[in-house]
Amino acid sequence: MPSWQSRAIAAAMTVARLRNRQFDPARFASPAAPDPAKYAPPSGVRRRVTVEESRFLNWPVYTVVPPRPVDGHILYLHGGAHAAEIQPAHWSFVATLAVQTGRTVTVPIYPLVPAATHRDVQPVLRSLYQTLADRTEAGAAGALAVMGDSAGAGLALTLVAQLPAGVARPRDLVLLSPYLDVTLSNPQIPAFAPRDPLLRADHLRELGRRYAGGDDPAQPAVSPINGPLDRLGTVTVFTGTRDLLHPDALRFRDLAAAAPGTTVLLHQAQDMVHDWMLLPIPEARQVVSRLAAVLTPPTTDQTLHSTGTLPS
Repeated sequence: MPSWQSRAIAAAMTVARLRNRQFDPARFASPAAPDPAKYAPPSGVRRRVTVEESRFLNWPVYTVVPPRPVDGHILYLHGGAHAAEIQPAHWSFVATLAVQTGRTVTVPIYPLVPAATHRDVQPVLRSLYQTLADRTEAGAAGALAVMGDSAGAGLALTLVAQLPAGVARPRDLVLLSPYLDVTLSNPQIPAFAPRDPLLRADHLRELGRRYAGGDDPAQPAVSPINGPLDRLGTVTVFTGTRDLLHPDALRFRDLAAAAPGTTVLLHQAQDMVHDWMLLPIPEARQVVSRLAAVLTPPTTDQTLHSTGTLPS
């Protein structure tokens, strides 16, 4: 049974559902200039971990280093329906993840709609991943993991699925409440919509259309569930049954089951809402504990040399 904290937050979200505008496309009608006051890690995070700031191809990038770093690295891509900036809850989760796993975490601040589309975001993400992978000694791809929540999980899947031949793929890909099909065409989604207190299908479809930038929103570069799912390595998925996107998490598992070189480990949490792993609830702490087990550092000869800031 969900904790009382989880039930209380879900109830509060439900009460506020009719006036929920978190991902209302009207809020994101005009391009907004990047504002460090909105995306920078809060002071509470900086007291727990070391935060190094740099730029990569003109993107702000933060490197989060735990107090006792071990070999291994995580590239983390935040959610927000391709339109909303990284939130304090994301930073708190990243800091906890770094502390509990000992891994250094790289968090890029990628551009959002309507200022950017998938054509602007994905090439830079691939270059960033290549830079991190190049710092890993030969044969040590297991030292690098790619992780994302919501739309960030969609970016993570797109990134790994479309890596060019010859580029080492990560051993671990972690998808949290993944947003994998911006068309939301799964016929099971309408049955879940009334119980989701946070997401609205019409909002997500419109923001997904903007992210597509005039291209077909169903194409794999925008909706990665529709692309090749082979050679993804171990994919760990966390999904909740009160999440509008839950049916696509199940569909991804089923589609990937027949894909060579891909193993999907799906954790389904009863009555959990979208992105519950970012909330201040006991269930979120359990997710981080599981991730710490999944991301057990590789052996010491698989060292990732990437605890410093990135080159411009």
